[in-house]
Amino acid sequence: MASRGYVGLLRPDGTALLRYVHHDATLDYLPLALARLWWTLGQNADATAQAVLAHDWAAIDPTATPDDVWGDQTLIPGVGRAIPPMTAEPITYLPGCDEILHGQYLFLLAPERPGVLLIADTSIQRLADAPVFDLAVGEHVQII
Repeated sequence: MASRGYVGLLRPDGTALLRYVHHDATLDYLPLALARLWWTLGQNADATAQAVLAHDWAAIDPTATPDDVWGDQTLIPGVGRAIPPMTAEPITYLPGCDEILHGQYLFLLAPERPGVLLIADTSIQRLADAPVFDLAVGEHVQII
């Protein structure tokens, strides 16, 4: 069964740009995978945000190989397995609106807080208040 969620970027106005993640959007996997990606991209929040916002994802998995890809997935080396997008552009999400999201968690990079990942339940009213995860652990993360 899929563990759906969203990755994206918190914007200064309190909204977020999001991309869908179909598998492994869980608290015990996706923060570590994003930390590994952030570390691999030189601790560059802008490059990490560009990478995750470029596609909807079957899974964010920096260690994915061609053997992991199936169906309509596309391997994006060093990032994960992309799927055809639900929307052409990332979704703009406004907390507290009635928009239906097909996932439980939001995993957000915040340009004003480099090295930090915000993790929020989709019911949160103000994204900036979300709990944080330190991406610096990515140096030591091994995705298995």
